[in-house]
Amino acid sequence: MGKLFREYGPDAVDAAVEALNGGGVALLPADTVYGFFGRADVKESTERVYDIKQRDRGKPFGIYTNERKVERWVVLNDTARLLMNTFWPAPLTLILPRTDAVPEWFTGIETVGVLTAKNPLISAVVERVDGPVFGTTVNYSGEPSIIRAEDAIQFLDKVDVMVGDDAVIVYNESSTIVDCTISPPAVIREGVVATQAIRDVIDGLHIDFSRRR
Repeated sequence: MGKLFREYGPDAVDAAVEALNGGGVALLPADTVYGFFGRADVKESTERVYDIKQRDRGKPFGIYTNERKVERWVVLNDTARLLMNTFWPAPLTLILPRTDAVPEWFTGIETVGVLTAKNPLISAVVERVDGPVFGTTVNYSGEPSIIRAEDAIQFLDKVDVMVGDDAVIVYNESSTIVDCTISPPAVIREGVVATQAIRDVIDGLHIDFSRRR
């Protein structure tokens, strides 16, 4: 059974960082919903989360990062930079070509989604973990995302560390996903950041919800 922290604090951050740097899995409140977190360059960590979620391997996880680290994991273009500068740290996931620091087996394709976090828990973990940190919603595949610790605790025996602090969550809704590998880019999932807000920044924005990830 994983170690449980009932609220965010330095000890909880230390435990999450230690778990992830050791190749483990942490269950943490992100800006949007509760998430499973691990190292995108540690296959055991990645496979554990796929197994926990009962998720199709053809649906890759996103990578949490920050503006200082993002170019370690993806190749930025002008569109992505504009969206980052306009919206981050709001929950906006950008799909971009991955660098060699993100293993091919992690996505099975040449691209990966990157996003950042506003809350201090995820921000601190991302900054202190040595490699790329993936995150994905806490749920079984196809079921609703979890926004309360009392619901997330069912997964405690499947992770190394859990922080159950509902106060950390800001939005109670998933991130918006934009494919920045095409021009103009395409919104493939609408979440917290409204499509119209992105249209106000990007001319000719496409909408393609058939590609939901």
